[in-house]
Amino acid sequence: MPCTRRRAARPGRPGDGDSRRFGPHCTILRRFGQFRLQNVCDSTVPATILCKIGGSLLDLPGLASVISGILCRNAPSPTLIVPGGGAAADAVRTWDTVHGLADEAAHELALAAMDLTGDLLAKLVPGMRQVCSIQQAQRAASDGVTGLLCAGCFVNSAEAQGHPPLERSWRVTSDSIAAWTAQVLGGASLILVKSVSLPPGITLADAAQIGLVDEAFPQLAQRLPLIGWINARGPSPAVETWILTRSA
Repeated sequence: MPCTRRRAARPGRPGDGDSRRFGPHCTILRRFGQFRLQNVCDSTVPATILCKIGGSLLDLPGLASVISGILCRNAPSPTLIVPGGGAAADAVRTWDTVHGLADEAAHELALAAMDLTGDLLAKLVPGMRQVCSIQQAQRAASDGVTGLLCAGCFVNSAEAQGHPPLERSWRVTSDSIAAWTAQVLGGASLILVKSVSLPPGITLADAAQIGLVDEAFPQLAQRLPLIGWINARGPSPAVETWILTRSA
């Protein structure tokens, strides 16, 4: 399914320049970046790391610096940014409650909310390449360019190619969509960038129970090789390895 959304203006990788401009954020992926996983298409290309930006961070004044810092130290592994839904997704929930939307309609609107916040991230961090399909994700990784997921187009395209469809319910939010996308891309690593710290030793199921991730996330994420966590509102945002099942 072709994507009709506007592509970010300039190709390239934010954060490839002088790392000093990003201050402490440039060190947050130093340990995480040591894990290199086999790329399903080309073993000479480092596997993509998905980085899901929580919707609760859209009002963080330093968000652009946080994202740029992640990209700065993630090289040579290519990064695919997955935008959270934020207030736009909350509005869809309200509309669903008021109007009793069909599951498919609410699902489509929620994906559109993610794409709206993606437009904001594209303005904050210019140079990301819009990714609307598996093939575009692979091409961005091969080119060494940071991708920005167009959630609606990517999900429709991947499902049309025979990948297991996403559940149409509010059990699935952008966390699960990021985990699902990582599975579709052959088991990519995933970093969740959030507004809170990760409790030590917490399991996937317990995290869902207390609302740190959505209800469907434990099942969709359980086979991912590596899941990291960043509290972007902390005094010194740093990646924590949450789940590690294998490394290369």
